[in-house]
Amino acid sequence: MSFTYYANESLKSAGPSSPLTTTRPGSSLFREAIDELLQSYPKKSKQPRFVTRHLSSSLSVTAEDVQQSIAQMEQDSSNKTSTRIIRKILEPVISVMVDYSGIVDTLAQADPMPTAVIWGCLKAVVECSKRYIGLYTSIRSQLSALTERLSRLTDYEELFGHSTAMQEVLKASYVNILRFWSKVEEECDRCAALAVLRAATSFGTKRLDEILVDLTCDADNIAKLVPIIQERLNRGEREDAAEERRKAGVVRDELLAWIKEQREDKLQRDIDRKRARQKDVREWLRGASSLNESNSRHYARGLSVLEPRTCGWLLEDDSFKEWLDKESSSTTLWLNASPGTGKSVLCAYAIEQIKKTAPSSGVAFQYYSFDEQYSSLQTYRNIADQLFSQLYSHLQDVPDDIHAHVQNSNSDLENVKKLIRFLVAEMSPTYIFLDGLDEECNEEMKWSDASKVMDFFEDLAHENPPLVRLWCSSQDRPCVRAKVKEFSTIYVGEHKNSADIEVYLASALPMLDSLDVDAGTKNLVLEDLRRQAQGNFLWASLMVKTVSQATSLTDIQEQIQNGLPEHYEKYYDRKMNSLEVSQRSLVSKILSCIVYAKRPLRLEELCEAMGLCATEYGENMSSRKALFKSRVLGLCAPLVEIREVGQDKPENVCTLSHASVRNYLIRNPRILQDEKKNSRGPGSCLISNAEIASICLKYLLQPRYQRLLTKQDDTFLTAAGEDILDHHLLIYAAKYWDKHLDDVEYTDEWCKNVEDFVRSRQFITCMQIQSLLVEGQFSSWINIAIAWAGPGFRRVFPRWFTKRNRCGELLSQQYYAFAGEWGYFLNEIVSGRGLFPGEVDRCLWSTLGPQNFLHKSKSRFKNFIFMDQVEPNDHGSNVYFEQIDSQGNEVQVMKLQRLEGDSSRLQVQCQKWCLNGHRPKVKYTLTIHASREGWPLYENPLRNTMVGRPLPISCTSDFRFLRVGSQLFYESEAGKYSYLPRSEDESSYFEDLASNGRYFAMATRQRLYDRDLESTGLDDNTVEGFGKLFSDALEELAASLQEQSSASSNTLNNSETISSGKSMSNGSQSSINSSMTSLSIEETAKDCLPGEIDSESLKLETDTELSSVESNSARTSWSEGSTKARSDETDDEDQWNDWGSTEDEMELKELSDMSEDSSESSSEELVIEEEPDLVNSTDENQAQSKSELQSFIDSGRSSNSEDEQTDDDDDDPLESNYSQSADSEDDSDDEDQGGARLEDLMSERRKASRGSAGCPRTKLQVYDTTTGKALPVFRFESSFSSPLFSSPPIFHPSASLIVWPLGRCEILFANFTMNTYFTRTLRCSAPRSCHIFVKGQFSTCGQYLHLAALEARKDEAPIEGGPEPPLQLTLQVSTHRLSSTKTARSPPRLIFRTHITLGSTNSLSISHLPFTLTWTARELYLTKSSRVLDVIRIPLFRAAPSETEASHAYVCCQRVFLPQSAEIRNVHYFPPNKDAKGDKADQATVIVGSRISVPNRGGIVLKKSKESSPPVGFYIQEKDQLGGWQKMGGPRVEEMQKINVMGGRLQGKFETFDRNEDCDIIPYLN
Repeated sequence: MSFTYYANESLKSAGPSSPLTTTRPGSSLFREAIDELLQSYPKKSKQPRFVTRHLSSSLSVTAEDVQQSIAQMEQDSSNKTSTRIIRKILEPVISVMVDYSGIVDTLAQADPMPTAVIWGCLKAVVECSKRYIGLYTSIRSQLSALTERLSRLTDYEELFGHSTAMQEVLKASYVNILRFWSKVEEECDRCAALAVLRAATSFGTKRLDEILVDLTCDADNIAKLVPIIQERLNRGEREDAAEERRKAGVVRDELLAWIKEQREDKLQRDIDRKRARQKDVREWLRGASSLNESNSRHYARGLSVLEPRTCGWLLEDDSFKEWLDKESSSTTLWLNASPGTGKSVLCAYAIEQIKKTAPSSGVAFQYYSFDEQYSSLQTYRNIADQLFSQLYSHLQDVPDDIHAHVQNSNSDLENVKKLIRFLVAEMSPTYIFLDGLDEECNEEMKWSDASKVMDFFEDLAHENPPLVRLWCSSQDRPCVRAKVKEFSTIYVGEHKNSADIEVYLASALPMLDSLDVDAGTKNLVLEDLRRQAQGNFLWASLMVKTVSQATSLTDIQEQIQNGLPEHYEKYYDRKMNSLEVSQRSLVSKILSCIVYAKRPLRLEELCEAMGLCATEYGENMSSRKALFKSRVLGLCAPLVEIREVGQDKPENVCTLSHASVRNYLIRNPRILQDEKKNSRGPGSCLISNAEIASICLKYLLQPRYQRLLTKQDDTFLTAAGEDILDHHLLIYAAKYWDKHLDDVEYTDEWCKNVEDFVRSRQFITCMQIQSLLVEGQFSSWINIAIAWAGPGFRRVFPRWFTKRNRCGELLSQQYYAFAGEWGYFLNEIVSGRGLFPGEVDRCLWSTLGPQNFLHKSKSRFKNFIFMDQVEPNDHGSNVYFEQIDSQGNEVQVMKLQRLEGDSSRLQVQCQKWCLNGHRPKVKYTLTIHASREGWPLYENPLRNTMVGRPLPISCTSDFRFLRVGSQLFYESEAGKYSYLPRSEDESSYFEDLASNGRYFAMATRQRLYDRDLESTGLDDNTVEGFGKLFSDALEELAASLQEQSSASSNTLNNSETISSGKSMSNGSQSSINSSMTSLSIEETAKDCLPGEIDSESLKLETDTELSSVESNSARTSWSEGSTKARSDETDDEDQWNDWGSTEDEMELKELSDMSEDSSESSSEELVIEEEPDLVNSTDENQAQSKSELQSFIDSGRSSNSEDEQTDDDDDDPLESNYSQSADSEDDSDDEDQGGARLEDLMSERRKASRGSAGCPRTKLQVYDTTTGKALPVFRFESSFSSPLFSSPPIFHPSASLIVWPLGRCEILFANFTMNTYFTRTLRCSAPRSCHIFVKGQFSTCGQYLHLAALEARKDEAPIEGGPEPPLQLTLQVSTHRLSSTKTARSPPRLIFRTHITLGSTNSLSISHLPFTLTWTARELYLTKSSRVLDVIRIPLFRAAPSETEASHAYVCCQRVFLPQSAEIRNVHYFPPNKDAKGDKADQATVIVGSRISVPNRGGIVLKKSKESSPPVGFYIQEKDQLGGWQKMGGPRVEEMQKINVMGGRLQGKFETFDRNEDCDIIPYLN
């Protein structure tokens, strides 16, 4: 019941408090009772003294304390002398008189004499005295009872504090008790006489009696209320208990359901995990190709021809039984036989028997075939895939060691072999079958791969005799016999399979049913066949077919009398000679296509190919010329057979019936030629590769392919509306045309045909088909044998075309130049799986240059290159630079031309191009001759790494001033560039150049001298031409290695070639122009972040030495200007963060006083003091710096969200994209020091790496060129380093104000005519951030200053031994209003700010920052260097309430693709001119800057033709082609829905990648 006392005056004025039910028991009710009592008194009435006394006390009192004080007061009053005397005398008398009052009353009534009157008076005195005495008795007894009652009230309040009714009763009881105490105090304060007089009547004690009655009623009410409340509580508890039981039941049911769900989820997760593991292993093995399709086909074919009751002898063979025995040491078996004796069928039979008798064993097989090629890697994958499938079917899971193993590279042969070892260890035993090894003996490369496979499995079998058994079946060839000397051998001859021959011939009886002969004759024929077959199934089957086609009994008798051929080759001769002369030409063409096809031809393809034979070059083939399908077998059987392949969509494939047929035809190409009988002349019946080569070239040159295919539903149509599904040979010809021409003998006619095709429009359609339907055609690859040569592309021209023909060599170079730029596009974007299938017209063909044969191809965009049509193709020896004006209307291209024989002079050709919505036109061409002064400082290697060196040639945006090396040229009134001399004491190296009218400014952030150059011992000409020399050497070396590789095989082994993936922009092969092919390592922002710095780098100073340079112009205080603050402006601290600076402190400093005040600095600045011994820091200090840096990063992780405050426009919708800076003076210093310290560390690292260049200084100089010479008018130099890059100064359009970002968040504002300046701090948008660049722009009216700051930060601490955390990039954009009257003195006021998250990156090139900015009146366009046009439209002002679009950042809705080299080139986006009319009102301009190759640009580009190239550009309709703009962060709206060509009707037409045939790679060395 404790309570807190407040001042008495507060109690008087306080209103009634509401009942509280959750405070401390008693304290609130007792206080409320006091308040109620005090409010019941009139304002001017006297309040109880005990209340005032206790309220004035500083101690907290309770009701018990008041009770004790009142009781003490009553006792003190009773002990008064007067009271004690009165009570001592009066009480006995009154007591006696009361005892006899009854008797006296009776007597008085009996005798109403005057004595009765006296008695009456006396009785009145007695009653008065009785009331007086009873008053104190009543008070004493009631005070005694109150002690117990107060305790009971406390208990009630604790027990029933939740009951409002009980609280009201308790409060009323407290009020009555307070009234009683007040009455007691009043009575005790009276004197005895007065108390006696008041007791004369009952009115004097009536009030006390009423209070006592009220107390009794309160006690009675409480007693009555308690059982009611208790019953209510009990009922609530019962209800709660019932509810709890119900909830417990629900929870129990939910728990059971949850447990069941968890069990099912766990089971499903387990199933998903197993399936995911299975998928991982299968994808690791198979990749994008299918495995074992051919093996399964050969195996199924072997089983299909297997006759019942045949091959049983194999199970009884001792060698085979010993090989099957697990305990036997015979682990290898060789089954050899002559051709056609059924080796493959026996192999299939053995596999089938093992699967039936030992289902838990592992069985894997590889069928080698003459018309298929298998590398050793593919064979291992085939076998591993079979073993894994069987293991998974047994275990229904993937062992951990196998799953862990497939995390390694699947292109490494050893990894696949190791997986096989894991698999055979899990399966016991494992049987490996290798059939048809003799098929690989004809080619050295194929046999090399097959022998490696044999060696591996032989070693595996010997290492694990119980686990692995190896079967090999082949013909008896010397190379095979040499490998199987230690094998158990089974020779299949007539003694083994004669019974099988009989069974086969018996089954062949139905074939002779068509002969009108008796059964005896049939038996004689079959008996003769059996006797002469000598165990050769092939011979027997061929002769059965021949006899079954006999025309008469005489014919049969002649064959029997003359005898059948003893060998199948004689049979082939007889078959060929039996052909009609008129048929031989057609048969030779059919056999030529089947024998020399790169893959088995489909029947439709073969028939269409025959139709091409009757078609001339340049003509469309009529479908009527196609050969009837039935005629193929009619003409070529039994040498040719048609097989059905595929399960989902079966197709008929034409193949030779046996490998011996192919060998026979290759050895006898003129078998069909008979000059005497063949009227068509010699050569017309030749079986050769030239036939199919000519067919492919004719097919692709058909006029129907002069235009690109168009998409319709899930297929493509020609311009005439023909479905390419009906052009059966199209895809095969597009893939293999050059490979067939490789084997054609070079002639001028062939060369002319190839050149005509390459230069034709059909070639573009061919590339479209290749991108759609030929897998890997435009992928980039790495040849491990010459990995240093970088990525390459699949060879697309015949070898002789590029080796023996100069025109072919040029065309090849131009094609690979195109593939290097657009190969990714054709491989990923317009492929069958791409976003825009078949839309190759999205390529910017004209940007390839007028010398490229592809530049006239049709594109949907108006694109161009800034190069004269008459300019020779010599830009490999030139270096291009460009400057674009702020509106994108003019481009100046500067071409560096080195003068032959004059190493001291440079020649620069300047061409200004005008863009008016059409193809650019040259406005003028100027040639400048310059000396080599300062040139090496911008291009040559340095002793110590320095990042951010500018390009050797640059120009101001108004084209008024041009820098060549360190020489300056200005545009004279005549429109020509003239040399601009400077004072001799000026430094020759500077970085940034800006101009405005007759003024120009030079700025630099680091010093560089000739002594910093790396001494190479070579003259400058040699150093500059080193890239060309090295390029020539590497090209010759790559060519020689390529020829050596081609000499051994026409194809590259799959194990030697690795795909760089679908996109060359990812991974180590990120770009064909990346650092992988460069000779110098490009410094990145990641490398610039603190990592190896000494501990002194972490020391921060509180003052900036801006005034420490004596030559600096005067520092001035800023003025608020005459303009008043507006509603859209924020406070000064919020926008600039210059805490602690007052106007009184910023006093004007004259130039003459600089030396005296050099030590002074404003408190608004923060700078790090230079440490002279930083360069010599030890590794120990560097390690210490790392740890201190880590602790700094950790300490800076706390969020500043609690300290952030909003602007006046908190409700602006931009708030979601708006990072507000902290406004608190106490907190903001600590918060911003995170970013400052990170910048310090970056700065110090750069300083440490500067070497002899000394401590870098920021330096700005402004010159006046009115007199034709550069006269300095302003100079500023700072003593601290800066990590900013590409942050030039900017001139105000009308005032003498120049603004320059200094770094470390400092912005310099200088009045260059008044020689005064001041600085302001532009903070980062987030803690632990640093600026990469800060670019600015004044509005045309000069009223606003726009700033864009690129920031980087690390959100994660680096893991020891792990990779560096990524950089988080952010662009902060702000707009500031300038003073209208004191533009150069008053600081601008912030009116708008936002920041854009740009994602994360692992590295950021400082020498080539991948962002460009385009400023307009209302918006900023940020464009990223990327293969996709990546533009962000950022508002510069807050949207007005009347505007429909809020202040959000926007991106373009649809994708436009750029050349691959756009990743390392500047990409500029210029929005449409709103004042233009017609289509130009929506026409935007995109310009991709020059491709530059100088040593400090990231290394030497090795391909001479692509060392440097001029800028390119194109126009685009912003609404129609870009799709307009959408809010940043939302899903991109594409122009059209992606069509899944892979899943449509063209699915079966895709040409899959062949790791042997398609891995003929040409290195692309740039």
